[in-house]
Amino acid sequence: YRAEGVQVHLYRPESRPPPNLIFMRDLFFMTPEGAVIARPAAQQRAGEERQAAAALARLGVPILMTFRGHATFEGADALWLDPQTVLIGVGLRTNQEAQVRLAPLLEDLGVQSIGVPMPTTGIQHLLGIINPIDRTLVALRRRHIHPLLLDRLARQEIETIDLPEDEEITERGRMN
Repeated sequence: YRAEGVQVHLYRPESRPPPNLIFMRDLFFMTPEGAVIARPAAQQRAGEERQAAAALARLGVPILMTFRGHATFEGADALWLDPQTVLIGVGLRTNQEAQVRLAPLLEDLGVQSIGVPMPTTGIQHLLGIINPIDRTLVALRRRHIHPLLLDRLARQEIETIDLPEDEEITERGRMN
């Protein structure tokens, strides 16, 4: 990342971190104006979002939103399709309540959010079925993609690379 001119910040917890803290992508979602802090659905991840929020605050990143009540949201369920469109995977980890709460914030930023229904088994996050490679190219697991998303990709002339459902993907989670 640094070789490409990206500023990288490493987070080093002061005490022994929980085992899933390595998956920082789940704990927040970045917008051009600041971060949306996640509220993980998995009980074993509860509280990790506070560490991410504190680290972002120390870096001076504005916190635009957090979730409460029954809303659950994980950053790996949010994907920038283009500068004006964010896909929100709604399913096991991010629920409809979170998507409904996030939509007005994105709208205020001039961004459309599109809720994408997620499979009910076998897939944790939107980024487990689709990942951008370039502005007009994505890798995906076609059999898990909702037709709404396939249609959107086609309308935007985004080329797709279908990944095989082999052991690297299904057993080792390489897509995520």
